[in-house]
Amino acid sequence: MSKGIAFAVLAPLFYALANVLIEWKLVRYNNLSLMVVYAAIIAGVAFAIRLAARGADPAAYAFPAGMNLVWLIVLGVLFFVADYLYVGAYTSNVSLLTITTISVLFPVFASLIKLVGSRFLAGMTFTPPTPTLVIAYVLAATAVILVVKEGMKAA
Repeated sequence: MSKGIAFAVLAPLFYALANVLIEWKLVRYNNLSLMVVYAAIIAGVAFAIRLAARGADPAAYAFPAGMNLVWLIVLGVLFFVADYLYVGAYTSNVSLLTITTISVLFPVFASLIKLVGSRFLAGMTFTPPTPTLVIAYVLAATAVILVVKEGMKAA
């Protein structure tokens, strides 16, 4: 298994652990309060690992410059907004099942953004989604609708 596949498989496991921890123990706190603490931990650990590892291969740990630094700042803003809304869903008393089911829309949104963005932002040729992808989008949207409707019945 490649390193990238291992990371892609392990990431949802750690996100699932974080989701359950938030629902079980931290849901009563404000999402900004939670984000300040875990962002500080992320920054500290990432900085320490970067400093420790950069001696092995300095080129692999080069810091972005120029326009790539601007894109990195945009990425930081996107992650802040995403985390604020995601953690805020928990602190607004939305259930773990509802939140995690809604997150199945992530690949739908990502692929649609990539399709549209490839045409308008990257100047690439627009490639329409395949019938298989369209079916997957419909199934994901249907799953979200069913879970949200079920959650509304329970409320």
